[in-house]
Amino acid sequence: MSKKLTITFVFLFSFLIGIGKNLPFPIFFPFGVAPIEWMIVCYAIYQLSIIKSGRVYFYWNIHLQNLLILISIFASFVFISYIVNIFYYDGKIVDIFEIVRYLLSGYLILILLYMNKYYEILLKGFVTGVIVSILFGFLEPNNLSVDIASFSIPQIFNPNVLGVVAGFSVFFMVMLEIYKHSIKNLFIILILIALSVFTFSKAAWLIVFC
Repeated sequence: MSKKLTITFVFLFSFLIGIGKNLPFPIFFPFGVAPIEWMIVCYAIYQLSIIKSGRVYFYWNIHLQNLLILISIFASFVFISYIVNIFYYDGKIVDIFEIVRYLLSGYLILILLYMNKYYEILLKGFVTGVIVSILFGFLEPNNLSVDIASFSIPQIFNPNVLGVVAGFSVFFMVMLEIYKHSIKNLFIILILIALSVFTFSKAAWLIVFC
């Protein structure tokens, strides 16, 4: 994989993490599955094709196998527990997909560990996804009009989740700014702070301003 293609993939990957399931339109989440989860599955299939062909050159294939094994064991115990208790707690077959999410989350950890040398691209892609999610949140606001003094402003979709994610994004960008000074970083921080105001989330404000 060329360097430019790798950088594009890393940015897209982290961008979709920033998006998560925070868009107000169900059409983007068929079967309740987020785009990043589809991407992880596709990437896992790609990795398996590399292993089958003998071209194993990704870092995690050699050094992070034990972590993947532990995650798989944990997911297996969850699955067994679910099968045993499904008759007692009115479970549904569709709930099994939630177990798959454990595996996807574990695999996501492995991918991020592999991509750690692209930390700045990962961070900027994530923050871009968060900003896009918040902007889309204005299209389906949680509250059309919140009165503040003599004027009103909207409260965005899913305000608590987006607010907390925005707050952590500010924290991450501040850390990046401390490590690597840039006017662009400061500009992004100001944008995130401004957007967090529209969440009306006390948790978000606490993270952003403290």
